[in-house]
Amino acid sequence: MLQGNDISKGRLGGIDVDAASSGRGHERGLTEHSFGMLLGFLDSEPEIAARNYELIRSNLVRYFQHRGCLSPEDLTDEAFDTVAHKLARGQEIQAQDPCRYFYGVARNVVKEYHRRQERRITSLDCVLPGDLPCQGPIESSRYRSEMQQAEMQMETLLKCVDELPESSRELILGYYARRGIAKIENRKALADRLGISLNTLRIRACRIRMDLRRRHLGHLACDENRQFLD
Repeated sequence: MLQGNDISKGRLGGIDVDAASSGRGHERGLTEHSFGMLLGFLDSEPEIAARNYELIRSNLVRYFQHRGCLSPEDLTDEAFDTVAHKLARGQEIQAQDPCRYFYGVARNVVKEYHRRQERRITSLDCVLPGDLPCQGPIESSRYRSEMQQAEMQMETLLKCVDELPESSRELILGYYARRGIAKIENRKALADRLGISLNTLRIRACRIRMDLRRRHLGHLACDENRQFLD
């Protein structure tokens, strides 16, 4: 049985643990504590844990690519997040080999990914026009309100991006400039242009995304207070 110990400070084999204490592609994200627990699960020796992290990550990205997933790096984040949050909640993981355990988690992630894809295919394109419900005044009003709120949140997010230092703004915009398979090559090219490893680029993007999240929530809270006062 392997259980993670919290390795949550310092730099481990090129992984800046302090910088990695932020959310990633998967919506739950990672905290410094959960990321430290994840590394502790991979090995009790920090340097070995860092090497194992890199090895498992690259293997999972290839695993998702070979199964036709359009966002292999995001799904890899999801697999790591799943394990990290189990460890952070104190759940004991019965596994002698972390690599084999992660492959088991990855299989479940692939199944859920394909279920999501099937649900997207079964969309309005498959529904006859006569089967579509008519919107009444209440539904139309709610829809307009939701659209206005979404537009306000997007405007606030763009404002937060503009507030970032120039280097951070260019990095985060470049990091998300492509989608699908092209995203991987784009991020490799971005890392080469900056003279850093792909993993360092990923960690820096995590740090910037966490900063953006804090700024975004702060702006939204201010906007809500202003509306209340008005």
